[in-house]
Amino acid sequence: MDIQVKGLDNLIRKLEFLGGNADAAIDRGLAIGAQRVKSTAKQICSVDTGRLKGSIESHQIGKHAYSVGTNVEYAAYVEFGTGRRGDPKVDHTTSVEGKEPRPFLLTGLLENKDAVGNDVKAQVITAIRQKVV
Repeated sequence: MDIQVKGLDNLIRKLEFLGGNADAAIDRGLAIGAQRVKSTAKQICSVDTGRLKGSIESHQIGKHAYSVGTNVEYAAYVEFGTGRRGDPKVDHTTSVEGKEPRPFLLTGLLENKDAVGNDVKAQVITAIRQKVV
């Protein structure tokens, strides 16, 4: 999912004009945002043993790209549900009644989408102020 921040392009141009590192500022903001998404996902994650909740992590996966997720094999079943009750947009068997989706990763992102954009913007503004002073 892409997050667009109004006015960010103009701020990036200002920072680059001043000799600042826009890429580093953007990545700092995204790292803060990824932690925010991770925190929300952990707060709303269904808990039985705590294994799924404890496995949620965030990682930088590229330039201006972060991932929040888990390596627990049953996470997709929790996120998207199973059987006839599962999310119909996700390919799965419908021969059993199944469980309702309990999205925690997507919800974590959607609840923080604006805040992540603001985190990036704040880091670019901070970098500009450091170059101006």
